[in-house]
Amino acid sequence: MDTLDDFDRKLLELLSIDSRQTGQQLSGKVRLSAAACLRRVQRLRKIGAIEREAAIVSPRAAGPSVTLQAML
Repeated sequence: MDTLDDFDRKLLELLSIDSRQTGQQLSGKVRLSAAACLRRVQRLRKIGAIEREAAIVSPRAAGPSVTLQAML
């Protein structure tokens, strides 16, 4: 994997909290242009630093369910 700098690590931190942030929103937090943020995020996806994005679904919205995990 390519070497990550401080900007990359900050972008990863911010995206791990909310992956729907725009380049403009990210740029204000990392002090890079929106275009530079978007290029970096694309690169982070390409090199595998960002594997996927997932939604955190409200249990209330999903309805009742039961999950059981057992280790034998």
